[in-house]
Amino acid sequence: MLFFVHPETLTTRNNLAISYWQAGRTSEAITLLETVLTDRERVLGRDHPHTLTTRNNLAASYWQAGRTSEAVTLLEAVLSDLERVLGSGHPDTLIARDNLAAMRRSAGS
Repeated sequence: MLFFVHPETLTTRNNLAISYWQAGRTSEAITLLETVLTDRERVLGRDHPHTLTTRNNLAASYWQAGRTSEAVTLLEAVLSDLERVLGSGHPDTLIARDNLAAMRRSAGS
C-alpha cells in the first residue's frame, strides 16, 4: 500500500539519519536513509535535489560502514546526476566530486 509522505517529514527523517551517522550509529542511518530514498524518489522524483542529497548521504553511510565499493558506485551515479541536474559548478556537485575523490583514495583506486 502506497501512501503520501509529506516532503518535510522526509527532510526530518533524512536529518535524523544524519544524526545517527554522526553518532556512529551507521547501521541505523543506512536503514533509515534507504527508506527515505525510496520515499523521496516516489514523492519528489529521482532527480529532485533533495533526493540526490539523500543518495549522497547514503553513499557516505555506506563508506562509513566499510562498504566502499557500494559507496563509490552510488556516489559516481549521484555525481553524474548532480552534474546533469544542477550543473558542474553547483556547490552540491563540487562536494560530491570531492567526496568521491576521497572515497577513491581510501579504496586505493
